Amino acid sequence: MNGPRSKYQEDTGFTIVELLVVIVVIAVLAVITVISYNGVSQQAIESSLRSDLANASKQLSAFNVIYGYYPTTIDCALSEDSTNKCIKASPDNVFQYAPGAGPNPQTYTLSATHGVSSYVITNGSKPIAMAPLSPAADWVAVTQGDHYGSFYDMVNKQYATVSRAGTKTIYDSTSKKIHDVPANYLGVNPRSDGKSGSEAVIEEGRTNYLKTSDFEQDANSNGVSDNWSWQNTTVALPTYTLDPDNLHGTKSQRIQYGGQAGDTSKVIDIYQSSTASSFVAGDNATFSIYSKGIMAGTTLRLQIQAKDSGGITIGTAQASSLPLTASWNRSSVTYSALPTNTAYLLVAVWIESIDSGDTVDISFDAAQLEKGNFVTSYIPTTTATVARSADVVTVPTVSVFTGGSVFATMAAPPTGMPSGRGLY
Repeated sequence: MNGPRSKYQEDTGFTIVELLVVIVVIAVLAVITVISYNGVSQQAIESSLRSDLANASKQLSAFNVIYGYYPTTIDCALSEDSTNKCIKASPDNVFQYAPGAGPNPQTYTLSATHGVSSYVITNGSKPIAMAPLSPAADWVAVTQGDHYGSFYDMVNKQYATVSRAGTKTIYDSTSKKIHDVPANYLGVNPRSDGKSGSEAVIEEGRTNYLKTSDFEQDANSNGVSDNWSWQNTTVALPTYTLDPDNLHGTKSQRIQYGGQAGDTSKVIDIYQSSTASSFVAGDNATFSIYSKGIMAGTTLRLQIQAKDSGGITIGTAQASSLPLTASWNRSSVTYSALPTNTAYLLVAVWIESIDSGDTVDISFDAAQLEKGNFVTSYIPTTTATVARSADVVTVPTVSVFTGGSVFATMAAPPTGMPSGRGLY
């Protein structure tokens, strides 16, 4: 005969609702575990890629020390010699090596890829993470020498083609130097936002209409660079010298003066005129110059004077009270739409408001007068004006879609770089 069920017998099973709750909790924990595992796994892959590139960089540098150039291949299936260096990647990592041009490469680009993860390094940079935005191409600026390089496609492992006749320059705000860029390369700097990687400068063609813009020659030994003139209203004569402390080349123009008794609102200036017919009505003109030094009680001003064929000033543009520090900085002034009858321009640097007891010790370098309403990279000149050709960048279009979207990251460069020309 069956007796009544105890309360313990009644509570031994699970209800359907309880079972569903348990299943949901297990599923959530499983998802969290998978996500956590994938995150750790991806970090391990990226760490392996960076480690492989760092190790390869050391081996390539050692090869360069021995031979004076980088290898043309890094193939471990070949014997090591003066052109090949065996460099192994970790399991599942794949190297893509691109040496610089010529039989004795002075540069290289090396990428390491694992699945969809990829990092790239050059002889002048640290490993840079690249995440392709599409299966077509992913271009990044890379160095191929001291402050020059090109764009490199991380998807198809190839360089863009850069065409530019003649050299150019690029200013590095970190080193405070102007660096020369060989023909058929872009100027490349470290990223201005402080992040890993490089940024390249692509520019239009321009001409520097000033002569001896580097302040290198002084044929008459008066302390003022050739093709530049000077004047002063001070009681005593300023000291002019070509100083070895420079931004580009070997010298800069230095002006020193101490205010004397009787000096009240006096001025010192250096100036130069462009050649006849170099500028006409309607042109935009920009004058720029780098300066550094000390001013105590005085001010600095840049000026552009529009002259007619008879040498009469018919218009001016100026930038006053310019900053001066112990480091090289670029200042500029733009004259938009030159007036009717403009035949040429005179540009001047004025040191003003000099009184008794004031101090002047200023150096100038890399002066430039160009057509346009913004500055571009400095164009060195000696006895004649010099034109810089435009940068032309060509990228292969094989496997590139004929429709879709293009994604680019751009930023205004820091002071001293051409405005609006920074490209990451």
